[in-house]
Parts: sequence; C-alpha cells; structure tokens
Amino acid sequence: MKYSITSFILSLLFLCACNEEEISRKTDPLPDGVMRLSATIRNGVKTRALGAPLSDATADEKRVDRLAFFVHTEAEGLQIYPPAPEASVYPTDPNKVHLVDNGDGTYTANVDLTAGGGYEADVVAVANLPEDYDYSQIVTWQGLLDSVTVATATMPLCTGEYAAGKKNAFVMYASATVALHKEKEAEISFAMERLVARIDITNKAYGTDRNAFVLTGARILQAKPASYVTPHDLYASPEVVTVSDWRLDNTLIKLYKGEVTTDNETTEAAADAVCQAAWHALYTYENDDVSHAPTCLEVTGTMNGATITRKIPFEVTDADGITKNPVPIVRNHRYLVQINPAPGQTDISYKLTVDEWNAVDTVNVQPNQDQVPVISNYACAAATNTFGTFDALTGMPDTIVVPATGGTISFTASCPFDTRVTMDYASSDDGNGWLEVTSRSEAVVTKAESSLARTYEITVKPNVGLDATLVNRGYLYIANGANGSVMDTVTIYQGENIAYGETRFAAIPMGQVSGKDVIWAPVNVGATEIATQIKKDADIITDEEKAANERQCGYYFQWGRKVPFRYGGEPGDLAPSGVVLSTYENATKSDYEYATKFIMNSAAWFSDYAVFGKNWPKENDPCPAGWRVPTKEELQIVFDQTPAIDGTTGIWTSAATPAFVLPAGGDRRFDSGLSESRGGSAIYWSATLEGGKAYRLNTDPLLDKRDIAPGYLVRCVKE
Repeated sequence: MKYSITSFILSLLFLCACNEEEISRKTDPLPDGVMRLSATIRNGVKTRALGAPLSDATADEKRVDRLAFFVHTEAEGLQIYPPAPEASVYPTDPNKVHLVDNGDGTYTANVDLTAGGGYEADVVAVANLPEDYDYSQIVTWQGLLDSVTVATATMPLCTGEYAAGKKNAFVMYASATVALHKEKEAEISFAMERLVARIDITNKAYGTDRNAFVLTGARILQAKPASYVTPHDLYASPEVVTVSDWRLDNTLIKLYKGEVTTDNETTEAAADAVCQAAWHALYTYENDDVSHAPTCLEVTGTMNGATITRKIPFEVTDADGITKNPVPIVRNHRYLVQINPAPGQTDISYKLTVDEWNAVDTVNVQPNQDQVPVISNYACAAATNTFGTFDALTGMPDTIVVPATGGTISFTASCPFDTRVTMDYASSDDGNGWLEVTSRSEAVVTKAESSLARTYEITVKPNVGLDATLVNRGYLYIANGANGSVMDTVTIYQGENIAYGETRFAAIPMGQVSGKDVIWAPVNVGATEIATQIKKDADIITDEEKAANERQCGYYFQWGRKVPFRYGGEPGDLAPSGVVLSTYENATKSDYEYATKFIMNSAAWFSDYAVFGKNWPKENDPCPAGWRVPTKEELQIVFDQTPAIDGTTGIWTSAATPAFVLPAGGDRRFDSGLSESRGGSAIYWSATLEGGKAYRLNTDPLLDKRDIAPGYLVRCVKE
C-alpha cells in the first residue's frame, strides 16, 4: 500500500537536518484565476530536546539548487510546476518555480498556480532533481507516487558536478495539504527530507603501535541505486538491482586528536591522533530489503602489517540478547559505525548507532556477544602462499593463495555461542560460487565446557580457464554464531598469487632480500593495464594510442610525495618557477599552497632535504595499503638483470620472471616539469635516501643516487 499524501503525518517524520520552508500570506491582488505560492526556505531546524540549532549537516548537504511543485486536487487532477530556467526572473515563466538564494542560508521561491482554485490541494515539493529531468513523464498523481529518482551507477554526492555544468545536490522531498483560493496567496509550510541516508565511520581502534587498526578504505555493499521520490509504506525501496562498488574517497579519512565533532580539528601527525573518522563521505538510498539484499558496510585496513577486511552488517539485537535482525536503511537517517578494539586486541569489533540526521535521540545497536571465534587445526595442502603470522595449531593465516586448480581448506572454529561460516566475493568480476562449505561437523563441547567447537572444510573449486595474470578474490567470514558482526575474516585468492591492491592483477614473486621473498606489483602506481606496447610521443597518431600509454605507464611522483602527476600534465600542474621552498613537514600538509603542484627545482622540492635523514615516509607513500615503495636493495634485484628497454615494444621483460615487465614511461624534468622520453627510458624511485639524494633505477641501466626534484615512476612491493 502506498502512502496517501493527505494522510502523511509530517510531525512524525520531520527529520532533524531538514530544510524548513515557510510560506507567508500576501495581500496584493493577483490576476483572475491565479494563485501564488511564495516560499521562504530556511535551514537550521531545532532539536526536540535541546531547542538548539543543529550543525551536523554541511551547507552542501542542505543546499537547494532547484525546486519543483506537484499540486493535486480531486477536481482538476495533477498539475506540475517545474523549476524555472536559471536565467529567468519572476514573474517571467509564471508557471515555473523561481528559486532565489538569499546568500544567508535561506532561499525565496515563487510560482503562480493556474489550477486548483477553490479546492484543497495535496502539494509535494521536490528539490534538486537533475537539471535535465523529464517532468513530462509524470502524468498522474499515482504516477508521482510511483516515481523514482534517476537510477545511477555512482554514489549520490552533494559536491561538485554530476555532469559538465550540472550541479550536484541531494534530492529532497516534502508534502502538505493547503486550501487554494483564487487571486490569493496560499499559506503553507514544508519540512524537506533528503532521499539519501548517510553512513559515517569513526575508528577508535586507530594507533601506531602493535594491534592497532588503521582504516584505509570502505565501500557500501548491496546499495540501492534509486529511491521513490514519495515515501512508501514502511519506507519501501524500489525493486532495482543493488550495487556494491560505492567506495569511500580515501582522502576523506582524517586523523583526530580527540573525540570527532564537526568542528574538531584534524592533526597531520599520525602519532598525535587517537582516532580516525570519515564523515560526510558515504551516502546511499533507502533499502528495506533486509531478507534478500540488505545494505551493509565493508571496511579495509591494516593491522600488524597485514591487510584485513571486515564486513559490517547493519543489525540490531532482540531483547533475548541473541537474535539478530537486519536494520533497514531509511532516508535522511545517519548511521554511525564506530570501530573499536576487540577483546584481546587482536581484531576489531564495532558499534552501530542509528539516528535521524541530526537527532539527539539515538538507538544503539551494539554486539553483546563479542567473542571472536578461536581458530585451530588449520590445513591447506594446496596453498601456494599464506600471509599473516600464525601457528597452524592455534590460528589461521589472514590470507591464503590457492591455485586455479583448486584445493581444500580445513580448520576448527570454537566459540561459546557456536560458529557459522559464510562466503563473499570482492566483485562480480572475481566470480562467485567457487568457495563452498562442503563439510561442517556437529558441535562438540570443549573440555572446559565453555565453547562449542566445529570442524569446517572449505572447497576452493578449480578454475582452469583463469588468465594467469589475474586472480579472483573471495572472503571467508568465520563468525560468532550469536552475533554475525563479530567475526574473523580470511581473504582467499584463487590464482597465481595475491592480487595487487584492489586490482585483479597477480602479484609477482621475484628475488629475495635478507632471506625473504620480494613480492612485486605487476603494474606501476596509477596504471590500469599490464604493459605490452609503449609508443614514443613522436609515433603517436591517435588519441587511443595516447590513452593506452597512460593506462600502461601510470603516474609520476617527486621523491617522498604522495601527489600523482600525469605525463603531459604541464603547464596546468606546475607551481610557479622559483618558489621559495618549504620544509618537508609543511610542504606535505593538505593546505600547503602548492600541495598539488609539481615544484620545479634543481635539487629538491622541499628545503630541508639535505638533513632529512630518513627514507620515503610511510604517511606519504603512494602505494596502496599493504604495499610500499621499494628500497634500494629491492631495486637491486631488477638492476642485477640488466634491464634494457626493447626499442620495438617500449618495455623491458625479465628473462627470469617473464610476468615482470617495466614500461618505458619516461619522466618529468626537475627544472621545467616537462614530460620526456616516454617509449625510450624507464626511471623508478626507491624509498632509500642518503645525503639528500635518493636511489633510482634507470634502464640504461643504472642504480645510483639522484636529486629528488624529478618526477619518476613507482613500482610497489608488498609489505
């Protein structure tokens, strides 16, 4: 059953970060048969409990760019009043809604109505539908009730533009009933609610010591890519295929010295921070489908040198303290996921708080069965590699590599509340169904009679057709049987090796340093394809050939910087010539004047390089989580093979390890920032700095120290 607008009780659903619209009556006479709605839109609704203005929503989250009215009377049906063109000034285009930004957080809207006089009207106000939205597709009142936002494959955001020249703001909805009288203005009030929900993350397990968890990424799983404009009963969501690739912009993960608040200052020093937070960054449409495809969150981070991924379902515990029920995603609500150290400090747990966007009333959803299952008796004869320190009798590796021919993983899981094992996959490209629980023993009470132990056998099915350069990534979730959010996550790779970062490209073992294998990335930082053919600038004929070079070569970095530069990006990415250099500490801050610019200089891009005295700092390492810039000793492995670029293909291929290829990406000059030598030479940074100069590998070949101002390529190694 759909909501009837006349019966829709706004007082129950005026969500606290809404924009309030007040419409006042005028006394000036209007033309025959014309009614006017003159709306003032204000921000800053007050909380029920405190009566204080709310401040959590940002100005962009409250922004109104366009406003449309849908007016319905029983006698004359539906009338639609779309937004007036931006250049239009009232009273031109009188049957369209004119919106004026007053510059003080308020707006004024005017529209002349030419139908519905003498009747009570249901009025729906909708803000920020796309500028090219086709209002003619809605022809009936029921059609409006069944209308959905324009489905999108990308996460809804309220900043920037969704297309060239088109503003990006959240779609909002409100409704009311008003009596329309001819030649008069109607008095009406609206309270707008956003169609999206917001997911915030606070990581209180952060630290720089052992057993700390450093958040590096997150994505929303099974998000609905659209929403009904008009709320349906129980906030039902439309039947659309969910998406699982709405990812957090990792640059929005901030460090905090104290509790996270909207006005708390972040700290640039990792050691000074006590937590991380990513607020105002993840948004999704409502989802009531908690039985088949409930929305949840996946967080990724590092702990004790290993990359771990945790799936966080949105669940609430019943009064019995055991039964878990999924939480639906509701529009205009805020979901705060707080990551905490788990008991024993060897993993993480979380607390989920669900509230209205700015409410003081909250519902706490917190696990009360927080024992992570204990794993023992791990075995996998087929595994070609494992990562994470463990004892097979008392634990399990964080990461297991099983070849495409398949294999079997077995282990025992013990927990006072029993255990359960489920599987998931990183994406549809990684396949599905190749992990299967093929054996689950009966629960056995341990000697101490405090745990139930089960032995599991997981089959990794063969995939003999898998491209040797690619791997599939899946996850085993070994969970507390009474609380599915408390779990151990094991990453399973199917293929030649682990995947590099978030790609599906197989990492490449090649050489050793101090008796340990060195695992190399198969592509440069920023590259999206394994190099096969690099053309020289003079030989490029088409735009596609130029784009192919970009995909295979990746980005360029000045030593010690995380800022990527593109080949041919000058002059738009250059700092002015002759700038006064700043210290490394100041020059790597986000608010530094030239934080995103290539700084030209004969020796270095920061002033204290001669006394810097340390290798490439981890906080500015451009490699993905779990990877890093190689040391001089690691680049020596490549240099010892006498790398020389093939003049025909523009790449060098290792004879000992043919999967390892280096593209001749050229470089960016230290003194001018100009791009040069693509297709002819390849120069790669090491992390090693001595006496103000860093070692670099040149395919001449050379492995020597160089001034740190040029822009060179980076090929990462596994931590």
